[in-house]
Amino acid sequence: MLSLQIGAAKLCLAKFTVLILLAAFQMVMFIGAYYICAAIVTRMQDYNFILEPLYVCKNVFSIYASAIPMAAVYLAVSTLIQSPIFSVGIGLASIVPSVLMINTKIWFAYPMSYPFYLIMVAYWRAAEGIYETQIAWLPWLPVVVGLTILALAVSCVRYGAYERR
Repeated sequence: MLSLQIGAAKLCLAKFTVLILLAAFQMVMFIGAYYICAAIVTRMQDYNFILEPLYVCKNVFSIYASAIPMAAVYLAVSTLIQSPIFSVGIGLASIVPSVLMINTKIWFAYPMSYPFYLIMVAYWRAAEGIYETQIAWLPWLPVVVGLTILALAVSCVRYGAYERR
């Protein structure tokens, strides 16, 4: 594909777009699987486990939106590291510190913890009075935008550099 008359940066952004669309499709399948499972369990237990669609879609969309910076960072890692084994290994190993990072004051500096952090905030809201349930939007949003742009810029600059040598 690098021999086409399309710039490497455009190919990289197209690859990122495909990743984002696949993640969106996965989220739609997640919603469908939830409602199928909730309907089955509701019938089995005689208790309504089906949540309002607006609530479910809002939470799924927030998890999806918070995963976009993480996808940009993973794309940057895969373009910077030539060995697929090492880039996958780093990707898997980067998930583990998420649990530790969400408990620090600089959790917003680690994009791999964003979806998990939002899920934990939803759990904390269910147990009101025990945990802080507010998200500090001010440091988070500028960092999210900055990290996403930086990761995409690195990806676009380095995309295909190994193959062009």
